Amino acid sequence: MTRAVVLMDAHVHVYPGADAGALLDAAHRNFLASAAALDLPDWQGMLLLTETCRDDWFNTGVAPDGRVGPWQLHRLPGDDISLRAERDGKVLTLVAGRQIVTAERLEVHAIGTRTRIADGANLERTLAAVDQAGAAGVLPWGVGKWTGSRGRLLNALLADPARNALALSDNGGRPALWFDRRLAGRGGRPILRGTDPLPLPGEERRVGESGCCLAGVVDPDRPGTWIRERLRSLRAAEVRTYGPPERFLRFLYNQVALRLRNRPEE
Repeated sequence: MTRAVVLMDAHVHVYPGADAGALLDAAHRNFLASAAALDLPDWQGMLLLTETCRDDWFNTGVAPDGRVGPWQLHRLPGDDISLRAERDGKVLTLVAGRQIVTAERLEVHAIGTRTRIADGANLERTLAAVDQAGAAGVLPWGVGKWTGSRGRLLNALLADPARNALALSDNGGRPALWFDRRLAGRGGRPILRGTDPLPLPGEERRVGESGCCLAGVVDPDRPGTWIRERLRSLRAAEVRTYGPPERFLRFLYNQVALRLRNRPEE
């Protein structure tokens, strides 16, 4: 058992072409700065991967010798959903997970699984697939995704006592002007937070800037299983989020850059 406080980025993508070594360097550097700001002298850094159906870095992105840039990654025999990354005395834990897009175009995170879950099913079937995979389910905020009919569907889901184990997740890309009362924690549901780096150059260096912390003694042999089970029973009062909201002009710039990147070539 090790470390009494976990600093966690709960929404991490490693997109094709991203510099994974730079991502890990940035994550540790940003965790270190956040720990100092939060007055946490003893902490463990954890990255929760939320890979899309197009990406599979956890399974295929690590070289056979375990090297990722200057970092050495170790697979844990007793916990196949975890990787331990080490460099010059620095240690990070990476936990496998998936991001699924439902038929309603809502996003769902499945934390603590290597199982691919197909996009396109409705929300109820997607959540059932997350449960079947043994993962912890999380509903992340997304630009425009919690409004209108989707917002009403989300509200109905959150009012269902059978779904009390679902956590919500804020992200560092949300501007302060885009307030959402569901992320204020008033309903007693735990609120996670992560950076949600975009598939744009340099975004991997934001990892760890936004996140959350929770107390608990991590099992070093099974850290992924530990956090997955902890998330399933987490109470709102047990988690503390950190990180600044996105600056509005930067938010607008990123949205334009994403649309230009995704525009079909003529």
